[in-house]
Amino acid sequence: MARLECRGLRAGYGDNEVLHGVDLDVAEREWVVVIGPNGSGKSTLLRAVAGTLPATGDVRVTGNSAAGVATRRRSRLVAMVPQNPVIPDGMTVLDYVLLGRTPYIPAWGTESGGDLRVARRVLAELDLGSMADRVLQSLSGGELQRVVLARALAQEAPVLLLDEPTTALDVGHQQQVLELVDRLRETRSIAVLAAMHDLTLAAQYADRLVLLVDGRTAAAGAAETVLTSALLREHYSAQVTILRSPDGSVVVAPQRSTHSVPKGHKP
Repeated sequence: MARLECRGLRAGYGDNEVLHGVDLDVAEREWVVVIGPNGSGKSTLLRAVAGTLPATGDVRVTGNSAAGVATRRRSRLVAMVPQNPVIPDGMTVLDYVLLGRTPYIPAWGTESGGDLRVARRVLAELDLGSMADRVLQSLSGGELQRVVLARALAQEAPVLLLDEPTTALDVGHQQQVLELVDRLRETRSIAVLAAMHDLTLAAQYADRLVLLVDGRTAAAGAAETVLTSALLREHYSAQVTILRSPDGSVVVAPQRSTHSVPKGHKP
């Protein structure tokens, strides 16, 4: 059974509909990455699944409809790592991760010992235990990204959404974050749905790709099926060469225009 099922999903902003009936499935332990040119609806799709943006259509998590479910209950089903998370001034790492336990804390209540144990376990799992008392603003970009992921994991939801999880990270921290997610989806048996710009990284880590164009699915399947020169030329207006890495994964290499300045020429 799919952990996440979307049928006929439509969403937008005011009178501007961005998603036009998207269908999508993500199975347990599967990692599906949504790609597409800017403005194609990737972030809108994740927000609609998370329930932070009104949508029509059917969203089901572990077979149960998420439509009309209260925010607290939905947060137990779907956790999201946003592209630009709000980082409160002066908050410690532990207190920030404890925010992920909010769906389990009664109104006007406080964190229980169980909530604290979950938060500390997640911090240890992400090798952040020694940073529990550090202020968020003192962290590096890679450390902060792991803390934001820790907050989402503290929700203990069966579905994890990632909106551009490697934005502003250098190549080393990109790899660390993606390897971490890759391991966690197996150990925690979660379904991962991500939106990513970097097509080569998407190809390396995704089980399946979904190419979204103008709010509709233009292609879906394995990387070698979706990442073709013809499709990328059509939908990205890009000239690329499709290569293979030593492990067989797809590498998307942009082609330099023949009208570019010749190599070695100094204007």
